[in-house]
Amino acid sequence: MPNNSNLLNVYKLAYRDRTIFFKNSLLGILIVVSFVFGSFFFLGLLKDFTIVNLITTCIFWIIGLCLLPIFFLVLPLKNFLLWNLVISTAPFIPLFFNHQGDKILWLIWGIIFALILFSKARIKIEYNALINLQWIRIVSKGSFHILLVLVIALSTLVYFQENIAFIEQGGTKILDSFFSRSAKLQSVFGIEAVGTIDEILKSYIQKQTAESGVLGSMVDQTLLEETKSKLSQILNYPVTGEERTSSFIVKWLKFRWQNFSFALKAISALFIFLIAFSLLKFLNIIFSIILVAFSWVFLQILLSLKYLKIKRIGIEKQELIIG
Repeated sequence: MPNNSNLLNVYKLAYRDRTIFFKNSLLGILIVVSFVFGSFFFLGLLKDFTIVNLITTCIFWIIGLCLLPIFFLVLPLKNFLLWNLVISTAPFIPLFFNHQGDKILWLIWGIIFALILFSKARIKIEYNALINLQWIRIVSKGSFHILLVLVIALSTLVYFQENIAFIEQGGTKILDSFFSRSAKLQSVFGIEAVGTIDEILKSYIQKQTAESGVLGSMVDQTLLEETKSKLSQILNYPVTGEERTSSFIVKWLKFRWQNFSFALKAISALFIFLIAFSLLKFLNIIFSIILVAFSWVFLQILLSLKYLKIKRIGIEKQELIIG
């Protein structure tokens, strides 16, 4: 009889471990699938901005990100390291097929892996320090690193997107808006900043020749060609004169970035990241509220489905006091 009881206990423990393994795997698979589809729909959003693509992208990313804190708490560290390899790879699966040899992509993948691991550590430490399941305190401890994961992943997808017309058009519109509203810039140089390079240079040359008493369209045309030639030499980029100021700046920056070395690209990316860091700190206030709210909803759903349960364990805490 005792032998039968021992075999039964061993069977129950093995069955329970197997059940927990499959439940953890199901949760991990759901996160990975959400990240993969979120990335695919985000790339579709860059190519064709529609409400359907926007809503679908948000849904998948919200599901994946808000399940992460729950996954952090229920999965042991030794199992999580393997899962983290898959989860940190999932957002970049649409890119790995075409950019496997790109060093920057592998560097970013390593950063994502470290951020997810650090977020788990922060959430787990806060979770272990509390007696009750205070969800706001627990999730908010790792929200900033999860926000960084989202920002870096989406930025990487934008950077590696082959159809970068979306980025160029956005940069051009921003510069056009800036030049059209910047009266101070126009007053300093005395010329309009909006228009083609030829129009701006002609306006400047005509003003200078009028002040010096030199007249004639032939002189202006000669000076225009010489100015464009010198400008091309200085910028190390061909200036045709037909391009608008905003589009010329965007194309020139793109040209210079493509000719940067890997080390210079990494330093530039780090500099941009540090500038954006303070802004992200502010945005994390809003993001943390969203993350806590949606992850709590998912937690309640999983509890109601009996997928998860909360049990109480008696804990005696040691405290040092004056004797």
